[in-house]
Amino acid sequence: MNDEAKRQLEIAYNRLMKVNQLARLNLQPLINFDKKKRQQCNDKNCGCYDAKAVVDQLAGLVTENKWLFQTKKEDPQPANRERPDDDPPTIIEIDAETPAELQARSYHSRIRVEEGKRFLAYLTQRFLEAYNDQTNRLRHRANCDCITWLSVTFTRIRQKVFRDVMERCIGHNVLATALFCFTLQHEFSNRVELTEMRRTIMRDDNEDFWRSTCRRLFSNWVRDRKRNLRNFQPQEARDVAGKYDEIMQLIRRDFPWAFSDDKKFSIKDTLDRADPGPMFQCYRCKRNFPIYASITCKSLSEVPNTIDECHTLCRLCYRQHVASLIEVTKLNERRIAIPCNYENCPKKIIITEMTSRFLNRTLRHRLKGMIIRQLVEGLDHPPK
Repeated sequence: MNDEAKRQLEIAYNRLMKVNQLARLNLQPLINFDKKKRQQCNDKNCGCYDAKAVVDQLAGLVTENKWLFQTKKEDPQPANRERPDDDPPTIIEIDAETPAELQARSYHSRIRVEEGKRFLAYLTQRFLEAYNDQTNRLRHRANCDCITWLSVTFTRIRQKVFRDVMERCIGHNVLATALFCFTLQHEFSNRVELTEMRRTIMRDDNEDFWRSTCRRLFSNWVRDRKRNLRNFQPQEARDVAGKYDEIMQLIRRDFPWAFSDDKKFSIKDTLDRADPGPMFQCYRCKRNFPIYASITCKSLSEVPNTIDECHTLCRLCYRQHVASLIEVTKLNERRIAIPCNYENCPKKIIITEMTSRFLNRTLRHRLKGMIIRQLVEGLDHPPK
């Protein structure tokens, strides 16, 4: 590749980093792998010599795999910061990490763990929809009755918390604030499944902020608030109250267990003690874990395989397997997989954003680097 072609590559990489949807992503690892590959191309009629063709090809790859790339750090990180703001935490769940043989917890049969996860995913979805909906960013007077409505609806939460959360919900978004306060009122806001919700409000999921936020009012304060506001009727907050009630009715319809009149079964207790369901035996460590926490190899070929059995790993053994990898495998449709480590098994374990979060951060970053390199190496030379 001559000097002019190398100049075209630099132009392409600069343009790529300025693409609107990608400007906040750190694309340097991708660029490093891509530059090394393209500089070996000697075909002057290849798209590797055309800045636009290179930008289009790489922008498509990044758009389909955004989860592989960290967000750029706009400000220097404090010395005591252990992780970048955009890096989601490793998913650690007691039932999924501890063999059934060593479990000493008691469960109830009200719901399965999968039902609880579906409930939390639905709540997160409705929160993000409300957060991103421009029509929920209200233009109210300074002393509107929104805080009062929140105080009536969530009697155990301090008014300072309402203001702190609403400030981070952008544009006086009372509906998004209310949906998050629902999780605070019922004491399950710290669930790992609600990480995206928390990080939308506080980007680095700061523990000090949440420790302060989760402090409840004393019972006598709650009693006084209920008495003082018993005749309150919302005015500015009326439309928000209507939207919130509609969402709660949908949740009540789909998840009636979350609104039980039996005080023995709070939402928090129901989620914490949900039945993990059927078990499987990890083929590597021979211990039993819930099926929902399994990592299973799959046949990716249309040709019938002589090995019909799928091999299932627990998350602990999955981490050990990934730690031993040297490279990953590129599949069709830009999917990435790793080999099953069962002897002579030709099947693969698909890598997704979710399964990558079962890994610790160091291992996850190493895996992402291998995936980016494999995606780049799998790119065809673009037409000019």
